[in-house]
Amino acid sequence: PSGRLSADLDATITEEKGKGLGIQASGSLTVRDLRLKDARTEKVYAVLRRLSADTFRFSSASSSFEAKEMLLDLLRMDVALNADKTLECVPKKQMGQEPSSPFRFSVASLRLQDAALLFRDQAHGSVSAVQDINATVSVLSSSGGLSDIVLTGQIGGAPITLSGSCNPFSTPPAAKLAFTAKGVDLARYSAYTRAYLGYPVLQGRLDLESAFATSGWTFSLDNHIRLE
Repeated sequence: PSGRLSADLDATITEEKGKGLGIQASGSLTVRDLRLKDARTEKVYAVLRRLSADTFRFSSASSSFEAKEMLLDLLRMDVALNADKTLECVPKKQMGQEPSSPFRFSVASLRLQDAALLFRDQAHGSVSAVQDINATVSVLSSSGGLSDIVLTGQIGGAPITLSGSCNPFSTPPAAKLAFTAKGVDLARYSAYTRAYLGYPVLQGRLDLESAFATSGWTFSLDNHIRLE
C-alpha cells in the first residue's frame, strides 16, 4: 500500500530477542490517498481518499486493534470475475510464515462514505458498478455478536438499500438482512440472459425485495420480484 499518514498518538516500541519488534500504540490517525496494489503486477485493487481512525488502540503482542470510530471516504474498488470463474479482488497472499495468533479487532462505528465498486465479469463480458454507497456499521468485531448495518447506493441509477444485522466472522456466519432495488435496468445484464436462457433482454426493469436469514448452517432467502 501507499499513501500519506498523519497521526496524533502515543507509541511504545520494544525489541525482544527472537521475537522481533513489539508495538503498542493509541490515539488517532488519518491516511490520505491510500492505494492498495499488487507489488508484482502493479494492478491497483482499491483507492481511498481518506481513512481515519479515532481513539484507537493497537498491540502487536496481542494481535489486536480497537477503535471508537473509523471512516472510509471515497473508496473505489475493482473486483473481477475471471474467465476461469475465479474471483479477483485483493492481491494474492505471499507464501510465508503464518501469524502466531489470529488478529482480533473491534470498531464501535464504521462509516463508508461515497464509495463505489466496479465489477468486471470477464466470464460473461459484462461490466457493472455500484455507486454512491454510503453505509454505517455498528459494533463490528471479530470476537462475535451481530453488527447493525444500514447501506444505500445505486446500480445504474437505480436505488438500492441494505439493512439488518450480521456477523460474517462467526462460525457459522449469522445474518438477518433485507435488500431492496427499485427500477434496475435489465438490458444492462443482457449478457447473463443470453448465456443462460439463450435470449438477450432488450428492455425492462426490475423491482426486488429480498430477505436473507441464517439459522446455524441453514440459510433462507425470500424474494419478491416485479418486472415491467
